[in-house]
Amino acid sequence: AHGYQKESVQMFEKAQQWVESRPQKERDSADGRNLLGRILMYLERWTEAQARFETLLKESPSEIVYISFCGQLAAIMGDRGKALSFSKQLEDNKTPYLFGTPTYNRALIAAFLGDKEDAVNLIREAISQGYAYPSIHGTMALERLKDYPPYIQLMKPKG
Repeated sequence: AHGYQKESVQMFEKAQQWVESRPQKERDSADGRNLLGRILMYLERWTEAQARFETLLKESPSEIVYISFCGQLAAIMGDRGKALSFSKQLEDNKTPYLFGTPTYNRALIAAFLGDKEDAVNLIREAISQGYAYPSIHGTMALERLKDYPPYIQLMKPKG
């Protein structure tokens, strides 16, 4: 993130080693598998990450995080239809008090699909729904927007 590709890979490799050194019960927990799935994603080991998140999603089909990562990975791997299907699941989530979380996750999928205008519009919408502005940074998806003028303008500090 933020131009430190080599360093981030080194950090995620260390994180993977740490997770894999944890007790079996911890590694097998949903949290442990989620964490390893995220690490594998950031290491660009797409197929392994996708398998983990798809298994987690089968176990917890309404979990926003798993829907989001499955959608992002489908987009990365070039399956636009599947990615949009996951985005639609997020859009259809009417659970109260999520403060824009499903919408923000739809923005991540859109960014990976290369739909920059949609991604920025969804980020704006997520913020209007209560998503915390400081949380919008440091993800692989948003790195794809770093040179996009509407995103730059949106992220520019105000005041």
